[in-house]
Amino acid sequence: MFHFNLETADTLLSLRYCKNNGALVVGVTNTVGSSICRESRCGIHINAGPEIGAYTSQFLSLVMFALVMSEDRISMQSRRSEIIRGLKVLPEQIKQVLELDSEVLKTI
Repeated sequence: MFHFNLETADTLLSLRYCKNNGALVVGVTNTVGSSICRESRCGIHINAGPEIGAYTSQFLSLVMFALVMSEDRISMQSRRSEIIRGLKVLPEQIKQVLELDSEVLKTI
């Protein structure tokens, strides 16, 4: 079970429920020492800074974790390569989208 850094009562209750029922709980967190960080059996600390970039960073961490978990599946190698190529061009694509910000605001 994966938990992102949303420290609501519901999230913590579900984390504890899964942990108590034997699930491996992996916390993807942006805050060292958070409740999710402390209660997870293992974790990925993304160090993304302010919340503006945290969601994207958490999502990409999860994608990269999934790629690592699928490394030994020969049948998935071409798909893995395709995803990795997409991740490599993502920063430039995000930059291009952000450059359209003023044009998008004009339409609102």
